[in-house]
Amino acid sequence: MSAASARTLLRVDDLSILDGQDRVLVQNVSLSVDEGETVGVVGESGSGKSLTLRAIIGILPSTLHTTGSTTLTQTEPGAQAAAMVFQEPGLALNPTLRVGRLLQLTWKKHHPGCSDKEAKAAAIGLMSDVGIADPPSRFDAWPHELSGGMKQRIAIASALACEPGLLLCDEATTALDVRVQAQILALLQTLVTERGLGMLFVSHDLAVVSSVCERIIVMRNGVMLETGRTEDVLTRPQHEYTRALLDANLSRRMHAATLGEVMR
Repeated sequence: MSAASARTLLRVDDLSILDGQDRVLVQNVSLSVDEGETVGVVGESGSGKSLTLRAIIGILPSTLHTTGSTTLTQTEPGAQAAAMVFQEPGLALNPTLRVGRLLQLTWKKHHPGCSDKEAKAAAIGLMSDVGIADPPSRFDAWPHELSGGMKQRIAIASALACEPGLLLCDEATTALDVRVQAQILALLQTLVTERGLGMLFVSHDLAVVSSVCERIIVMRNGVMLETGRTEDVLTRPQHEYTRALLDANLSRRMHAATLGEVMR
């Protein structure tokens, strides 16, 4: 899809988030995401990136309120404009529902009039789409019977069940080990490419964000400090905080590589 023909799925203008005492937690955030585009939001804990995602999809705590505007565009009539994938899949899934049944019910909720048989077939199809081998045999599995990576695949399938145009990923790979993290990142990239989705991906890890995102937004203390094409931000950072993130990320990964060599 060419940039000229891509629709804007999300537009945020001057979004601020305030608490009950009108203290500003996030200040004047503006961003957009188009079809087939991946945008990353990176920053340390408390930078306001996850709050921003929750404000976009409308699940902020009742003690917080917003100013500014957020516009989400439906890609298909009746489809949900956006869906969210959370950090901890074990908490995102319902422990009292078998994973296939969860997907089946989610599909039915967003496709009124769909029969149980049709919804089950759709659920199995979604499980296949997110790379779960032999989906029929996994349909009746409980969440606690699955690995962390498999749970996250189910969580992604659940998000896809409402056929969103935009995926909001809130630290979606942080709870996974490095190998599984790479698999989930590859899956998300494939979904964006094959389905023409937009994706807004939040992480504290600049390397993770840069591996999947075309544009990057750097946040700290609720403020956007820098934004630009990934290559530009990585090679020519304009803000000292971005440079500090790059240095910290390099140091952490060099330490991990050295530790790995020592433990071999």
